[in-house]
Amino acid sequence: MVAHDNETDGTHKLYKNFLVRFFTKLNFKLADKIIVQNQFQNKNLLNKHFKTYLLKSSYPIGESLLDKSGFILWVGRSESWKRPELFLELAKIMPLEQFVMICAPSTDHPELSEDLKRVSKTIYNLKFIEFVPFQQINDYFGRAKVFINTSVQEGFPNTFIQAAKNKTPVLSLNVNPDDCITSYNWGFYCNNDFDLLVNNLQKILFDNDLYYQMRENAYRYVQENHDIKVNAEKFLEIITR
Repeated sequence: MVAHDNETDGTHKLYKNFLVRFFTKLNFKLADKIIVQNQFQNKNLLNKHFKTYLLKSSYPIGESLLDKSGFILWVGRSESWKRPELFLELAKIMPLEQFVMICAPSTDHPELSEDLKRVSKTIYNLKFIEFVPFQQINDYFGRAKVFINTSVQEGFPNTFIQAAKNKTPVLSLNVNPDDCITSYNWGFYCNNDFDLLVNNLQKILFDNDLYYQMRENAYRYVQENHDIKVNAEKFLEIITR
């Protein structure tokens, strides 16, 4: 099962190691079935003559929480490719809004985590949280008005599903797997344009009709594509075919 786009296009940092690259290619070659999360991964592996199966990430889709208490959320690790510092800049630009950043430290870049904590203390409208247990994270997605993704690249972010199942629109700077955000209109894809991200955030916060529409579209999207009850049956079919 492929977790990240860079496992299929050769850009994963570990591929710089000859042995890792060799055994990864061998792993793909010997696999009877390869399950991918999006069409980008699918195309890359098909071009290498591997047989793949597309199965989207899955979650239990229950009733959504509607206590949108008024903060803008970012969740991830302090990896440089996730660009968490851009969320801090966003908070500075919009001082009248409340921002919450849940940012677990990275073993590869511990200094980045320390820098983020230090800078966050100077931003009065930003709350920095280093860690939230998985069983509690849903509460934050439920109360967030908007979820922000600033990554350069992902596979299919679990945070997108966590946001959508809580009717929380997503604003993504550079990640839009299979055009999921734009095709269902449950947020904005900003084409790696930070100014556009700022403008779109202002638009969604001040247009109540647009916000309500995107909120409902998010829930419809996740029900139709990521319901674990449906996708578990698809997974069983793949492995028993």
